Amino acid sequence: MHITETINFEDRQSIAQLMGIAKKEIMHLHEGETFFLADLFRGYKWKRIPANGRKMLGRYFLDFAEDAEGKKFVALLDIKARRQTYVRK
Repeated sequence: MHITETINFEDRQSIAQLMGIAKKEIMHLHEGETFFLADLFRGYKWKRIPANGRKMLGRYFLDFAEDAEGKKFVALLDIKARRQTYVRK
C-alpha cells in the first residue's frame, strides 16, 4: 500500500503499515533527540493522512512507546503544542 492511497482507518492493517514506517524511522534518530510522531513521516505524507487517522495513529504510537517493545524512547507531554513529544534513548 502506498501512503498516497486513500487509507481506511477502520482497517487495522493500514494502521499497522503506518506504525511500521514510524518504527523504521525511529532507528534514524540520535540518542537524546526529541521528535513528534509527524516528524517520522515526510510532510506531504503526513498531511495526506486524515485527521482522525493521525489521531488514531498517535494513540497506537503512544501505546507502543509505553510498551516494553518501544523502550527505545520516552513519551513527554508538550502542553503548549497540545501533542505528544518523544525523546530517543
